[in-house]
This record gives sequence, structure tokens and C-alpha cells, in this order.
Amino acid sequence: MTLSLAARLTAALTAVVITLTLLTVTLMGLSLRSRVESEMASALTRDVTRWQALKDQELRVLAELGRVAAANPALPRAFSRERSEAAVLLNEQRAVLGVDLLALVGVDGSVIASTDARELAGLPKVVRQQGQVLLPATGAPLLAVARPLQVNGSPVGFLVVGAELGAQELGRLGVGSEQLESLLHVGPRLVAQSLHTVQAPALLAASQARADGAERDVGGVSLHVSRVEVG
Repeated sequence: MTLSLAARLTAALTAVVITLTLLTVTLMGLSLRSRVESEMASALTRDVTRWQALKDQELRVLAELGRVAAANPALPRAFSRERSEAAVLLNEQRAVLGVDLLALVGVDGSVIASTDARELAGLPKVVRQQGQVLLPATGAPLLAVARPLQVNGSPVGFLVVGAELGAQELGRLGVGSEQLESLLHVGPRLVAQSLHTVQAPALLAASQARADGAERDVGGVSLHVSRVEVG
């Protein structure tokens, strides 16, 4: 069938209009996706900043509690007591302060007494103020600070004050950020999680790869993933 010039022109124009419409829809889709990705990346950056602020606030609270506890003259004198007596004193103080750990560490780095019988990796760094985290072999990591203790102006050791990091902190981080999926882990060991749409093993696996805020498929869910060192 032979089309008239007018019909062919109309068909061509229609084809152009359809092509331009499809192109416009495609560009709008790309623009929308780009904007959504940008917003997700910005939200993740804000969440990382909020986590750092939450950790800094917790460290300030621990430092203040350490100052209060160190004002008790019985604590410096505990270095010259039996370990059992020092442990009783620390447990009493821990209950009063509402913290998870109190420990007395000698100037040589030896643990004089502690409310936690576990070995705490990272303790020497905390005492030297080169670290802020204690890692027990089991259970949650602890944020910790150390405060020097003296008797008659002479140093006798340090008081270490610690608080566990766990589900409560992740819950506080998630307030006002309903799309946030978060978990806390020590190596392959999962400690706490606050998840809504993904499974912990999938997110843990995604975090082990390149986790620099880039978009990743996590168990069929598209997420921007970032890994933040606790301390």
C-alpha cells in the first residue's frame, strides 16, 4: 500500500514524538534514580556521622563517671588490698555508676582487680590512651576509658571504666532513620543487629567486600553499604 506524502509525514512525526517521549521517560528515570542514589548516599553519610557522635558522647559520659569514681579515696588504696577486697569494692562502685566494667590496672599493666573475669584484648592501649575499645573473646565489645590514680601524689595505677556496645546503641542510631540497616560484628562474630529488610549474614557478607558507601545488592535488596571502625 502506498502512503501519501501527508500520511508518511504524519507517521514520521508520530514516530519522532514516540521516540522523544520514550527518551524523555528514560532520562527522567535516570534522573530520578540518580537523585534517589544521591539521597541514599547522603543519608548513609549522615548515619556514619551520627554513629561517631553517639560514640563520642558515650566516651564523654564514661570519662565523667571515671572522674567521679576516682574521687573515692578507697579506690587508690585498693591497690594495696587483697584482690578479693578490691573486687568487692569495684563491684559496689560498678553498681552505683551503672557501667558494665570497672578494673584496676597497675602501672606495669597488670590487672589488679576487675568486675569482668574475661580477658579483655585492647586493655593496654586503653590504659595508654591509644585505644577506646576492649574486645572480650565472647560477648559485646566495650567502649572504655582509663583514668590515672595516685596516692599522696605518686601514681599507683589506672581505673578503667567500660560500657558494652550492643543492640541498644544500634537502636538509638536508628531513631529517625527508619531505612537504616545496621549490625555490629567482631570479625565474623555477630554481636548485635537492627535490621528490617535484610538478613544479618547477607549484610555481614556485603560489608566484608568493598564497603565504601557504594550501592550493593544485599540478599536481593539494593543498599548503600559502609563499614565504620568502632575504635
